[in-house]
Amino acid sequence: MTVAVTVELNGVRVPLVLDDTAVALLVEAVTANTEPAHEPEWLTLRDAAHRIGRTEDATYKLVTRLGLKHQEVPGGRIQIRTSELDAALATRTGRTTR
Repeated sequence: MTVAVTVELNGVRVPLVLDDTAVALLVEAVTANTEPAHEPEWLTLRDAAHRIGRTEDATYKLVTRLGLKHQEVPGGRIQIRTSELDAALATRTGRTTR
């Protein structure tokens, strides 16, 4: 059996034909790391807003209104603890951010 795919490398479409061995190696490589992606401990306000689908201003107001753990970093920006944001959203809406 062979599998034909087209990949894009640096903007150039390249057709590939993979034999059984190549497909098996690809499947092994993809499934070998089944650990979930690392979640950052802290999110920037922009990342937090994107995560919950709100504007930065609305996210800041939500964080301060709910008293979520956050820290100020140089330049007056804030970071929000990821676990607090996720827990608050789950408690308030019954859904997760992912």
